[in-house]
Amino acid sequence: MYQYFRNVTPGSHEYNEFLELVKGDEEGDLLKNMAFTKNGAHLVCLLFANGTAKDRKQLLKPYKDTFLMMSGDPYGYVIILTTMDVIDDTKMTAKAIFPEILGDTDEQAAESLMAAASNPHARATLLYLLEGATKSVFPGPLQEGLEILKEVHEIRKTTSKKDGEVRAKELVAAMSPQLIAGVKAAAEVLVNDSFGCQLATEIMFSAIGDKTAALEAIAATAAGNPEVEAGVTKTLEDTATETPPHVSRTPHGGRLIKSLIAGGKFDKASGSVVKVDPPLGFADILYPLVEEHVVAWATGPSSFVILNMLESEDFGDKKKLQATLKKNKAALEKAAGGAGGDGKKKGAENGKKKGGAAAGGEDGWEPGQQAAFGEATVKTCTRRGGYEVKERT
Repeated sequence: MYQYFRNVTPGSHEYNEFLELVKGDEEGDLLKNMAFTKNGAHLVCLLFANGTAKDRKQLLKPYKDTFLMMSGDPYGYVIILTTMDVIDDTKMTAKAIFPEILGDTDEQAAESLMAAASNPHARATLLYLLEGATKSVFPGPLQEGLEILKEVHEIRKTTSKKDGEVRAKELVAAMSPQLIAGVKAAAEVLVNDSFGCQLATEIMFSAIGDKTAALEAIAATAAGNPEVEAGVTKTLEDTATETPPHVSRTPHGGRLIKSLIAGGKFDKASGSVVKVDPPLGFADILYPLVEEHVVAWATGPSSFVILNMLESEDFGDKKKLQATLKKNKAALEKAAGGAGGDGKKKGAENGKKKGGAAAGGEDGWEPGQQAAFGEATVKTCTRRGGYEVKERT
């Protein structure tokens, strides 16, 4: 069927007959089966792209109760992304798809996010509207899907009326409440997974609506003493309970917290962070929960979290933080000294072996080498409220 479609001209008699044949399957079994095969899914995407508004509505209907399964399928997920890209009636798209892939309750939304953290296709389904066609959404194995979408985008120039950015914004607005609710409910699980952190970060940056409760849930995972070791403990009932490492002790957890404090994505072109609007204000949410253990944060692998707090323009407790750091200057200098020497050399060697900054997280250090702001040294001075941060070399 795919090869036949490739040899007919959209709008021709043969094309119309073919389309009617596909739509004529009253049970929708043909369309459902095609969604889970490589060429079949590609064909369905092309039918959506070339179809009229009426055709698209008829093609969408048979997938009722199948979207959740499709979202995690290596081929079916691209059909969902195509519908988001070509159907102008965003209310219809949102009503048909989002309740199935995100559920109707906070718990169902949380389950969807946790499942997406371990499934790249489900993750792309959720992140595509928020992040676009980036490498993080479409890593190597998903490049074929991206090529299909590029083809769809060319076709929709003549078959869809609504501007692509407008369509995407309308769909993001529709899915945002459940995404935000899901982060709030699943924060404790998401922060312990690198892809879960990716989901949480992107949702906090790009979703639309009040994110305060979700940010508070993420901040709550950072509470407690970072120096408590992870391990397995036993309860009075003699059941084993695994204690995950503190969020500040994992590269992905540290990046999540640091990014939320920065309040936006780093733009390579301008060399600065483009903050979201309205501001997240995450530093003010987080600080009361970590204030007691600020020195442990500042001398640990996620020390750049503290640096970002100091550099945050809208952080209300900056002076209090500066006073605490100044009071514990000796501990900071000791940790900074421990991060140099052989540690610095080893970090540089690992960076060369593994490919620069990607080696030890986005900062280019192995965990534990960022003590006391890693290569950034905190020095007493009169400006910036008592501290100056030297750029790493």
